[in-house]
Amino acid sequence: MNNYNPYSSIFKDERIQFIEESFVGRNHIVKVQLIIKEINICPNCGSTEVIAYGSKTRNIKMSILTDFDSTIIMAYHRLHCKTCGKLFMDTSNITLKKQNISLQVKLAVIEDLRDDCSFKYIMIKRNLATQTVINIFESLICPDRVPFGDVLCVDEFKNLKHTNGKYAFVMFDPNAHKINDVLEDRRLDTIDYYLYMISFKEKDKVKYFISDMNEAYRTVKKRHFPNAVHIIDTFHFTRYVEDAWNDVRIEVQSSFKDSSKEYKILKRYWRILSAYSIDVDGPNLYNPIRKCDTPVTQIIDDAVNLHPKLIEAYVLIHDFLRGIREVKFEDSLNWLDM
Repeated sequence: MNNYNPYSSIFKDERIQFIEESFVGRNHIVKVQLIIKEINICPNCGSTEVIAYGSKTRNIKMSILTDFDSTIIMAYHRLHCKTCGKLFMDTSNITLKKQNISLQVKLAVIEDLRDDCSFKYIMIKRNLATQTVINIFESLICPDRVPFGDVLCVDEFKNLKHTNGKYAFVMFDPNAHKINDVLEDRRLDTIDYYLYMISFKEKDKVKYFISDMNEAYRTVKKRHFPNAVHIIDTFHFTRYVEDAWNDVRIEVQSSFKDSSKEYKILKRYWRILSAYSIDVDGPNLYNPIRKCDTPVTQIIDDAVNLHPKLIEAYVLIHDFLRGIREVKFEDSLNWLDM
């Protein structure tokens, strides 16, 4: 093998030794190998008693030619420390650890972003996945926290990027239509640590604190927003009431045979039966009980009157839904006691 390296000015690493290149369609493949340093230092204990312990290959995206999708197939060594027994991988300045995109490509994407190019344009130009371009963009920005306003909504969402927690924590100002900030997890100690860094003067501006029924959020409200009114988002407790209604409906439905008209009407129109009666409107639908098209209200009457449990549960859920829509705050306690 000779020492000729046509890409020495691009690799910029004397330890990278060129092997061969090939073209498959519009794919440009360059094979190289990473020569082991004369002296290697263990990142765990700092020992220099390090030996080669097998090899691996990595596929790295690298825009060597603008007209081709270039991939570097780099062979590199796994190293073993004789002092502490740890294994670690040799590294190169082509890319960062555990990444398959070269620093050259990242720098090119950054330049494209500075030119206000769209994610889609960069994706096509650099032959990258859209999410990869977005990840590079997000790694460059650190938006300032938006100060709290009169209303603060808090919730969690699925955390796909970080390992700190399964769910991330988001704070949102519905009046300003802006996200105040996002935390990597929803643990109480994480939220406490963040909010203790914010002045009480700013937190006292919050008049309404809106959340779900998570007990931790109640603690957050008491500790950091003692003067705010705690509002539980109606979606969360309405869901529990609707689930209770559906449990009754399914219980009655299961008492009939699958082929029966009673079973069919309860199963087919479960969404209509769960909706608030005022919202139910539309063209006539087929009614399995009467075996003809009837108004939706007739379908509801026929379904509910199939069993006394359905009648009782339907009255309760609609009293609840009516109260959510129509009862004013000052009358809510009397309504709940009814």
